[in-house]
Amino acid sequence: MTDFSRLPIPFVCLATDIVTGKPVALRHGDLPLALRASMAIPTIFSPVKIDDHLLVDGGLVRNLPAQDARDLGAEVVIGVDVGSPLRSADRLNSFIEIMDQSMSLQAAASTAEQRKLCDLLIIPELQDLNFADFDQAFEFVQRGERAARKLLPQLIALRDSVLAQNHASESPSASVAKIDSIFIVNIQVDGLHQVSRGFVLSQLNIHAPAWVTPTELAHAIEHVYSSQFFHRVTYRLTPETGGTRLIVEVLEKNADLLHFSIQYNSQRKTTLLLNGTFRNLTGHSSTLAIDLNLGGKGEISGEYYVHTGLLYGLGAHFQLAYADSLLDVYADQVQEARFHIRSLWGQAELGTFFSSSILFATGFKLESTRAVLDIGTPGLAPLSGAAASLMARLWFDTRDRRYFPDSGTFLQLQGQAAFPTRGSQVRFQRYLFDWQAFAKLGQHFSLLTRLQAGYIKQKHFPIYYKFYLGGETSFVGLNFQEAAAPFMQALQLGLMYEVFAKRYLILRWNLGEAAERWQWPSFDRNYIFGVGLTAGAMTPIGPFEFTLAGGNRHTLLTYLNFGFKF
Repeated sequence: MTDFSRLPIPFVCLATDIVTGKPVALRHGDLPLALRASMAIPTIFSPVKIDDHLLVDGGLVRNLPAQDARDLGAEVVIGVDVGSPLRSADRLNSFIEIMDQSMSLQAAASTAEQRKLCDLLIIPELQDLNFADFDQAFEFVQRGERAARKLLPQLIALRDSVLAQNHASESPSASVAKIDSIFIVNIQVDGLHQVSRGFVLSQLNIHAPAWVTPTELAHAIEHVYSSQFFHRVTYRLTPETGGTRLIVEVLEKNADLLHFSIQYNSQRKTTLLLNGTFRNLTGHSSTLAIDLNLGGKGEISGEYYVHTGLLYGLGAHFQLAYADSLLDVYADQVQEARFHIRSLWGQAELGTFFSSSILFATGFKLESTRAVLDIGTPGLAPLSGAAASLMARLWFDTRDRRYFPDSGTFLQLQGQAAFPTRGSQVRFQRYLFDWQAFAKLGQHFSLLTRLQAGYIKQKHFPIYYKFYLGGETSFVGLNFQEAAAPFMQALQLGLMYEVFAKRYLILRWNLGEAAERWQWPSFDRNYIFGVGLTAGAMTPIGPFEFTLAGGNRHTLLTYLNFGFKF
């Protein structure tokens, strides 16, 4: 279907020609591409080229397209004005708010004229939300529904008036035949330059000829997009002898990117991260990332990812890194020592590195460590030396967002077996379990749960391989890395309240221990416990968190974090 007026409900969408600044009504062509063009917010989504037009979001020139609905033949127009009202000077406090205001200025006069063409106007309350609040989709829907319900009597009256004028009974709603599955006989990939066709096909994981459900097809396209190699991934279905041709159209990302980030927290103070990401520099479907971490002492790391082209999401990962760091050791809640640790390591893994939500990888690691006592008793010197390790890890993440999530699950399982090299004494087995779950409890409340457990078998391991508890992200009520031991188990429960959009209060309670040997949980042991209250906010330059905490080891502790974590 290329003529949108022939759809069960006739359709048109509006875009803006970024070259001329004029509106472009999209009435025919490829429907997904038209939709993509009409929502291409400048600086966030790339423009879409259709015919001779380079198109971006139609809201720049006409955010309430009542005239276009009239031109389509609508006799009655119910408008929903989702444009934010212009802000006063005292409310323009961030880059996002200023950008939203600049986009709204041109459309404000147009919206006033378009409102006059509506028979009924619904205006949701969106003053504290903006165009970049993608993680607030549920809240947008809820506010729209509340605004519509307030006008339910007027909506019913308008319906009855239309029915009376037409002297007809209520028409049945248009229906669309549901498609259970599509028989794909051929797959075509357009737009490739640096990324290989084999990579895209392995991400799709559709082996034509094959029957595919619409849901499976949507997931396949999502897998391609989540590989991080493309700005845009769309598809079309065209008839072909014996079935359907799937045409996947991609827009590759720029080859090179430079990133800069800064973070402050109470433990490590200010940390600066410089990152260079180079795609397809050494071959198709590859990524080279170089990180320079300047905080405490510092770290430099080079990582290389390349798709194998064999199975869905399967790739190889290589890393070479050097770290110069400080490690504090506590005894009876008092800092006993500080170690200066220098580590050099390299590792190679094979795993599902190009999957969006699940990672399983296995490989080996070579490392050399030297630990020097800066503060404390010389007899406390930890184990240094070189080791070779076999590793396996499983990582699963369905959280709705990385910071302040309110739904989803995160699971991390790690196993490592280390063996000595060059006459060192390093030999151990290390296992980690970390499970986090988030569930919404109504509109503003969310339940937070976390369960951690770790175990090290054998005693000859570098001190930094111990399990550490302490800090607002690990265990409230303890100093950063205050509790350290070969065995760890901890439970955390919390309740998050979204006071305003992206403004949070979080109450956490945790119970746990770090011990020298494994013991099953029981009620007769003296566990560490703590309680913390966090005030948090998501800002354009990263999350802000301030926490007050206490417990059976400390009466009052404070934690401050600002900036994206890395």
